Amino acid sequence: MSQDKLQEINADFDGIVGEPNFNMPQAKIELAKYVLTALFILVLLIFACSFIPDCFVTERAKKLSENIYQSAVPIVSMILGYYFAKD
Repeated sequence: MSQDKLQEINADFDGIVGEPNFNMPQAKIELAKYVLTALFILVLLIFACSFIPDCFVTERAKKLSENIYQSAVPIVSMILGYYFAKD
């Protein structure tokens, strides 16, 4: 192709894209809040399910609830350590 057939494209993105506005410490706290809230709700649901009579609960569901109870503390401590440790 010759030079005269090529057109120069000028793009002006001023005012369209905007300025980046991101606060990393605030984003870490919000993400940790969402994850910890979800874990808390999950543990509450499993705790509420523990009051269901045994005839309605399978052995597999009991093992799942035990595993979640045992893994909740390490997960929470990992989240707190990662998101709230000094950078």
